[in-house]
Amino acid sequence: MTHSLSSFELVSNSSLTIFEKNLLSEYLTLNVPTTKKLNAIKTKLSKGYPVEYITGYTYFYGKKINITPDVLIPREETEILVSLVINIIKSIPQFTLIDIGTGSGAIMHSIGSALDGKNSIVAIGVDTSKPAIRVAKANTPPSSTVKYKYIHGDLFPKALTNIKGNLIITANLPYLDPLTAKVSPKTLKFEPHLALFSKHGYSHIVKLLKLLHKYNVHFRLLALEIEPGIAKNVICAAQKFFPDKMIVKETDTNRLDRFILIQ
Repeated sequence: MTHSLSSFELVSNSSLTIFEKNLLSEYLTLNVPTTKKLNAIKTKLSKGYPVEYITGYTYFYGKKINITPDVLIPREETEILVSLVINIIKSIPQFTLIDIGTGSGAIMHSIGSALDGKNSIVAIGVDTSKPAIRVAKANTPPSSTVKYKYIHGDLFPKALTNIKGNLIITANLPYLDPLTAKVSPKTLKFEPHLALFSKHGYSHIVKLLKLLHKYNVHFRLLALEIEPGIAKNVICAAQKFFPDKMIVKETDTNRLDRFILIQ
């Protein structure tokens, strides 16, 4: 079997999405793997191993980012969150952006890159996983007016409560209920459960809201990605802790409640 035929067969895998096929095709073209490597990839694909973990990278908000099994594979709907945040904060000349549960850094880096050269930004990625922090650091984009920092910590470390000025917070925390969530076998088997599951689906988010209230954190915007089924619970908690804030619910491309914006 020729090398090109083997590559074609891998890319033609019927279980792959168009995006996955294109990503794998690009990877095989750029790296020209040996027959042994091709067979190893074929074995992984047969077991449902994510293409993004095979290639070691993916694309998010138009940019190539490094991916390892230590972090979640960024979802397309999260690009909507990035756009929502950019549209709200682009007119703020100077601010601090804190990305809670930063993972690969996809959200923070996408916002930073879009506003680099236009806004003066200190961007801080926070994650409980040290391997995830390493991935995020490796993804740090070149910048002129954005200064990136990374903190290993849980949710909102107390050290961040001293930040003054305009504060923007993004958080794509675990939001799947481990008892009721419908998760694909591929995601369940290969992606980090630490970044997927939260008690009742909203435990991590409510804990973050409590901490921000406890520390009396003054933010201009808190942008959350959620599971549609927990929207009411999250809004109820947000109203409890921040009764004077405007709370807006936004939908994804499937018209499902996916984002909560608190201003």
